[in-house]
Amino acid sequence: MADTKISNLTALAATPDSGDWFAVVDTSASATKKLDAKYLVGDSGGTGAKVTGAYTLTLTGNSTANQNVSTTGTPTFAQATVDNLRLDGNTFSSTSGAVTVAPLAGQDFNVDLSTTGDFAVSTNQLYVDTSANMVGIGGITAPAAQLHILTTNAATGGIRLQSSLSDETVKNGRIKVGHYTNAEEPVTILIANGQSSSNTLMFGGGSGVENAITQIDFYTGATNTTTTGTSRMTITNNGYVGINETTPNGQLDVRQTNTTAAIPTIYLQQADDSEEFFELASTVGSGAPIDTVTAVGTTYARMRVMVNGVGFKYIQLYNA
Repeated sequence: MADTKISNLTALAATPDSGDWFAVVDTSASATKKLDAKYLVGDSGGTGAKVTGAYTLTLTGNSTANQNVSTTGTPTFAQATVDNLRLDGNTFSSTSGAVTVAPLAGQDFNVDLSTTGDFAVSTNQLYVDTSANMVGIGGITAPAAQLHILTTNAATGGIRLQSSLSDETVKNGRIKVGHYTNAEEPVTILIANGQSSSNTLMFGGGSGVENAITQIDFYTGATNTTTTGTSRMTITNNGYVGINETTPNGQLDVRQTNTTAAIPTIYLQQADDSEEFFELASTVGSGAPIDTVTAVGTTYARMRVMVNGVGFKYIQLYNA
């Protein structure tokens, strides 16, 4: 038999004394050093199970390690069978090298915490508040939302989305929301892509595998503590745009609703006097939105407008 058992115990005690230990040393060609759980009842110098070197500590059965499990080198911590390993209020650590937790092939790695026990990586770099079902990243131990990120105001801060790590390749990033009907494709919030000569941003659509938004509303608040706010601009599913109007009646519907401190509905400025103030592109002819009229000795154009929905009027446009 290649294994050598070393012990200072005459018998396995239910409650071992300080300094008691038991070890099984595999002297064969195998690099695995094994401590069977049923023998792991002593206190090897107060440090519990210890493996030195780049070896594997394998515990079989429903195992409880009531001391710390420490390793040196680059160890692998493996569960040999689909059973339980429990560290009661202690630590699993390595004094040097990486630690690998390797479940059996096809098995999950689960961190099962009670409702009052939280999960932390490096104290607070990643923090899971199990009682509130919230996650904090970047130093937050009391997240105030499902995902709460503390980030730097720099190029390395924020959230970065990209579809490829290859250089000189189109990168895409997208944010979406689930559809009302589960069987439907999700709904696009935004899609951005970086291309060789342009960077584009699409709101509410642009994907052949997602549903498009049917209406976009832009809100503002009167102060920085205003909840809900007021819809200031609306784009409906037929392409109509309303400013201060949520149900626009045309391609552009602008409403000025302030009656006590009236302001112009449309205010235009043109810095270049040599250019047109605005340009109307339409068919010029009899009966068209812009038609021609021959006056005494003069030919001029006029623009047809509707007033109060009851009839047409004309704005005369003289030729230069």
